[in-house]
Amino acid sequence: MKNKDSDKQKVPGSVFHERRTGVVVPLGALYSKKYAAVGEFPALAEFARFCKKAGLSIIQLLPVNDTGTQSSPYSGLSAFALHPVYVSLPDIPEFAGAYAADHSFAEQYDDFINNNPYKNRFDYDAVLAAKTGLLRSLYETTPTAASGIPGGELAEWIRANKWIIPYAVYKNLKWKKSTVFLEIVGRERQEPSGNGNHRAMEFAGQEEGASVLRMDTDAGSPPVCTGC
Repeated sequence: MKNKDSDKQKVPGSVFHERRTGVVVPLGALYSKKYAAVGEFPALAEFARFCKKAGLSIIQLLPVNDTGTQSSPYSGLSAFALHPVYVSLPDIPEFAGAYAADHSFAEQYDDFINNNPYKNRFDYDAVLAAKTGLLRSLYETTPTAASGIPGGELAEWIRANKWIIPYAVYKNLKWKKSTVFLEIVGRERQEPSGNGNHRAMEFAGQEEGASVLRMDTDAGSPPVCTGC
C-alpha cells in the first residue's frame, strides 16, 4: 500500500527524490593493478565512472576519516581529516622527483609494493605503518620540511582550513607518544577581572611542529555517501 504521506516526504532537487540503484563498498576494497596494497582515493573516481556506465547512481562508502591506529572506520579522530592509509603516493606531486633522485626512498616504496600484494584482506597495520613512513620520508624532501615554513598553495590551504593546525599538533604528539592517550583538560580558574569562573581548555602541544598533507579528491559522477 502506498504511503499517502510519501510524496510530502520527498525533498525537491534531492538525489533521493526518485528510486535509484547503487552499490555499497568500502574504499579499501577497490583493489586494482594500480592500487595493489589497498584501495586508494583515486580508485573511487575510477569506480564512479564505471558505476555511471553501469547505470548505478549511488555509491555508499564506509567512513574514510582518519582513525589513527584503529582499524575500525567508525573510530574517526577528525570530522575533516582523511585517512592516510588511502593516500595514493604516486599521485603526490613530489613523489616522482623523490623516486628518481633518492635511491633509499625508491627502494622503500618498491618494498612496500612487493610486500603487500593483492589479498582477500589487507594488513591494516602493515599498510598504515609503511605508508606513514613513506609519507614522512617524502615530506622530508620538501622545502617546507627544510624551512619549517609552508609556502605557496599549502600555506593558502592552511589559512583556509584552520582546523589543520591543532589537529597536526595533536597527531604529532600522538605519534611521538605512540598510543598514549592525549587529554585536553578543562579546569576552573578565577578571572582577574572578577567576572567569575569559566572553563579553560589547555592543550600541551605548544612549540610542537607537525607536517601537513593536503589532498584533493574529485569522484566525478555518482554522489558518494560515507557512513550513511
